[in-house]
Amino acid sequence: MAVNTENFNLRKDGKDDYYNIDVVNENLDKIDLALKSIKEEALDKNGGDSDTVDGKHADDFLSVSGGKIYGDEEEINLSPWGVEGNGNSIIRDFYIISASSFEENGSLLDNKYLQIKNMPEHLPADGGNADTLDNKHANDFYQCDRTAFKSGVTILEWANAQSTNTSKGIVMSNYPEDAPIEQEGTAEVIVFDGNRKIVRFTSYSTKTTYVRSIFRSEWLTAWKKTEDGGNASTLGGKTISEIQNYNNLTNKPSSLPANGGNAESVNKKIKNFTVQTGSWFRLAKNDKNSCGGVFVLTIGSGSSYSSTTVFSAAQQYSSLSDSTLKLKCLSHSHFNNCVTKLRVVNQAGGSYEQYIDFYVANGDNGRTGDVEVQFFGKSWVIYDSITSANIASGYTATEISLQ
Repeated sequence: MAVNTENFNLRKDGKDDYYNIDVVNENLDKIDLALKSIKEEALDKNGGDSDTVDGKHADDFLSVSGGKIYGDEEEINLSPWGVEGNGNSIIRDFYIISASSFEENGSLLDNKYLQIKNMPEHLPADGGNADTLDNKHANDFYQCDRTAFKSGVTILEWANAQSTNTSKGIVMSNYPEDAPIEQEGTAEVIVFDGNRKIVRFTSYSTKTTYVRSIFRSEWLTAWKKTEDGGNASTLGGKTISEIQNYNNLTNKPSSLPANGGNAESVNKKIKNFTVQTGSWFRLAKNDKNSCGGVFVLTIGSGSSYSSTTVFSAAQQYSSLSDSTLKLKCLSHSHFNNCVTKLRVVNQAGGSYEQYIDFYVANGDNGRTGDVEVQFFGKSWVIYDSITSANIASGYTATEISLQ
C-alpha cells in the first residue's frame, strides 16, 4: 500500500504495488520545486547578513576600523591579522577575543591568553625563534665564526687573518687554489702562537680530514690526509685475545739489561688518608719475620705542607742480644714541618709483631692527604689503607725525631 513522506508529501509505493512512471515524475517535480525555493531564499554571494557567527553575536566582537581594533580608549593595530580596507572593513580570518581578555578601559590584561581561532599547532616552516633550545640559552653554546670563502681568497690568506681557534671557513664551489681537494667542506684554524698554526680541512661528502701547518705566515708542510686505519679483526695474523696473552708475544726480553734498565719507579705505592694534625698514622707491618730495608716516604698533608723522608728499619731475630728493631733516618726534607716523627711499635713477648707509624704535625685538617712510599728490602708490608694508629695494650713504642 502506498504512503506519502512527512515533509514534502512524496509518494512511496508499497512492496506489492506496480512501478508507475507517473508517480516517479510527480515526486521529481515536487523535489525540483523545493530546491528552487531554497535557492531563492539563500544568502547572496558575499555571505549576506547573519544573526550570529559561530554562535556569537556582533556584541561579542570588538569594533574594527582602519586596520585597528578598538576597545573603549585602547586601540591595537591589527594589520598583521589580515584586516583590510577602512571603515566597514572586511576581516578574512578574524580573531575572537573574549571580554575577559580586556579590562574595563579596553587595555589588555597582563596575563592574557587570547581566544584565537585557527591558532597554529606547530612552529612555522623555518622553525621560528625560541628563547631556549633543549632548555639552553644562546649564551650556553660555543660561538663559532663561520664565514664562506670569497672567490680568489686562498686558505693560507684566510688562516693568516685568524687569531683564535673559534674560526671556521666554509668552502663552497669556489675552491681555493691551495685547497687539498676540490670538495666542499670546512677549514678550521688551530692557533699555537703568532707564528705557528695548524689548518684542518674536512670534506662534507667524504668526511675525510686533511691537515697542514703554517709557520711565520707561510705553508710549512704539504697537506696530509689523516686516517685512523679502520678496525681489523686481526693484527699480524693474531686476534686480540692472542695479542693480550703474554705467551704469544714475540721478541720478549729473556733478561734485564746489565745496568738493570730504566724505570720511573720501583715498588712505588700511592695511598690517601684523611689529614688530622697531631696524630699518628700506620704505614707498614711485619708479621713475625726477620725484616730489613729502606723506605722512601713522601707525605702531603695540605696545599703548603709536605715532607720526604728516607729511613731504614731492620731486625735480625737470630741475634737474641740484638733483637730490638733498629729505625734510622737517613735523609729528611720538609715544607712547613709536615711529618716530624717516626716510631716503631713492638709486641711484647716472643712473637715479634711490629709496626711503623709516622706523625703528622701540620696540615689542612679534614682534607685528603697523599702518601707515596717505596720500599726496598724484605718482610715489611705497606698497608693498603692508611689510618690513624694507636698503641694497643701489650705493645711498646720507640720514637725518633726528624727535626
